[in-house]
Amino acid sequence: MNEIKQALLGKARELGFGRGGVSLPILDNSNARALEEWLSKGYHAEMAWMAREPQRRVDATLSLPSCKRVVVFTLPYNQVVSETPPQVGMLRVSRYLLGRDYHRLAEKQGKKLVRWLRETYGGTHRFYVDAGPLLERAFAVQAGLGFLGKHGNLITPDGSFVFLASLLTSLELPLDTPVEKSCGSCRLCLDACPTGALKAPRVVDSRRCISYLTIEHKGSVDEALRPKLAPWLAGCDRCQEVCPYNRKVNEQTIHPDFATRRVESWFSWETLFSMNETQFKEAFQGNGLSRPGLNGLRRNAAYCIGSDKMRHRDEKRVVKLKEMIHNEEDAVVREALSWAVKRILNGT
Repeated sequence: MNEIKQALLGKARELGFGRGGVSLPILDNSNARALEEWLSKGYHAEMAWMAREPQRRVDATLSLPSCKRVVVFTLPYNQVVSETPPQVGMLRVSRYLLGRDYHRLAEKQGKKLVRWLRETYGGTHRFYVDAGPLLERAFAVQAGLGFLGKHGNLITPDGSFVFLASLLTSLELPLDTPVEKSCGSCRLCLDACPTGALKAPRVVDSRRCISYLTIEHKGSVDEALRPKLAPWLAGCDRCQEVCPYNRKVNEQTIHPDFATRRVESWFSWETLFSMNETQFKEAFQGNGLSRPGLNGLRRNAAYCIGSDKMRHRDEKRVVKLKEMIHNEEDAVVREALSWAVKRILNGT
């Protein structure tokens, strides 16, 4: 079985995955309790699917009855980006959105891996990328790939800028040992979160998380949080950027598909509002920015314009924004622009 495991990990690397580790198919009880408490506090926000059949997230045999092991793979995506905008007033895009949508890439390669494994060694297998009912980070910890940082992300030898994918298999592969590491007394990420989404070490309140608000959340954002969103147009890397474990990341581990940027890390809000739907789809086809859509990004941009960091009284800008309000068809975007103008004019 060890030979099969090594062949599997080698094939995964050949297909572009990074590190791999093997876990039992059931997580320990502490993870089930933590998930139950997280859900009871409503920290999953509008992600209703997280509350459906929570037991399946800690027990892979409920998704694949013959499952004996869960193999977790990493896909490093870190890139060197400038934390300073090339021009004043530009908006920032999270690193994980710079390249191709990782779901498409990992799912395509995962299907190849499953087909190879079945044809070579037999067995029953299922591959998940984010969409499967698994606590992937917890399984990754149990598989020895790293430990859970206080920001809630998995910290690996390649840092925390990694995607995860999971293979459920009936093959009884040798297990890996969990890593004995922690963040110690460091709390840089907890203190750096602009909206206070990190309620405690490893506890994220999605209702306040900028990544969630700018990508997953539909409709208007709570007015108390809007002033704190800038400069993030989509996603947020703040808690990971301050993490000491990300200071010595091996850039060479990045998958080639992520290294080729399709989106720049800084974005002009004027360009965004000058696009129509057709142009937007052509520009961001296959990229994660298509998830919030054009109106979602325009809403985010409007909040940034009126935020504490970006609002300044500029008559030309105010005139332009008022024209945009008049021409805007989407009610949420129109209200966001009106809010931004009010903030600029009133100074609050």
